[in-house]
Amino acid sequence: MKHILFFIAAILFSAGSAFAQKSDSTSLQPDKRVRKKFFNISYSSAKLSPKGELVMEDYDGEPIPLDEKYIGMKSNWGVSIVRGRTYMFHRKPIARIINIGLDVSLLDLNYHQYSVDYIDTEDPSYTETLQLHKIDYGWQVGPSITLTPGRKFSIAAYFRYAPTFSSIYYEDSYMGNYSTQFRTGASFAYGVIGFGFEASFGDCKYKNFTGDLDLSSAKIKSSGYRVYLQFRW
Repeated sequence: MKHILFFIAAILFSAGSAFAQKSDSTSLQPDKRVRKKFFNISYSSAKLSPKGELVMEDYDGEPIPLDEKYIGMKSNWGVSIVRGRTYMFHRKPIARIINIGLDVSLLDLNYHQYSVDYIDTEDPSYTETLQLHKIDYGWQVGPSITLTPGRKFSIAAYFRYAPTFSSIYYEDSYMGNYSTQFRTGASFAYGVIGFGFEASFGDCKYKNFTGDLDLSSAKIKSSGYRVYLQFRW
């Protein structure tokens, strides 16, 4: 009888030890602790800084140079959506909390609305406001580090290269071209819900396809930020 009880106890102990080891190893798996997919909805603000001469045609079709010193190009408001995924470089977290990966996003869609004010250099009393609409579509790729100090709480920081097609609309004018962009930021998440902050910068030399406003002679530098609500799964 004692041998049977000892045998049953040994089986229960072995089963309990195996389950504990399995649970511990599972808790170390990054796919159980890091939610790899993300979707961001952002409020964004941006500023355009022209480097060179901007030209607009007057009512007689004559070109009017616009001096960059007398032009303000800061967005009134903007929104963006980003969807992507993080691919981990290793199976288990380093020191149980550090996860290093590569962020890839094939959807980075942005819209900004601008009221561009400029002053005529020959007649400073004359001012005009242009309503511009800027739409950008691109993708992102870059390294990220995610810390998981708790089972559900995570902190992530990243730097991404974001090749983008940027376009600007003004009445009957349309301009666009490839734009080199970079984004860097950090996010905090608890389970599925998180929030973050991101800074962006880059430049573009627009091609004028149609209309009176011509930006093709100037390189337009851009900078701005995003504040976003994030969903992770």
